[in-house]
Amino acid sequence: MTHAWAALAVIGAFGCLGPQVSDDPAPSGDIVAAGTAIPSIDSDDEDAATLAANDNIDGIAPLLTAFAAGVPTHAWDFGPAPS
Repeated sequence: MTHAWAALAVIGAFGCLGPQVSDDPAPSGDIVAAGTAIPSIDSDDEDAATLAANDNIDGIAPLLTAFAAGVPTHAWDFGPAPS
């Protein structure tokens, strides 16, 4: 029975803790106002080189157009799956 009271005391103590961090979002350069023009990643040579080095594809992956249930759809063609 003493274990039950100890468990109840621990649960009660943790239930009294308030939030440990603010609920307000921190400032970020990734969040912009609606309507803000976002520059293409190709406009920054360093970012474009980083993306090309880490995208794990050689060349360009073509965007194919198809129909599914009579509705147009698009899919990237990354070539055959590795074996």
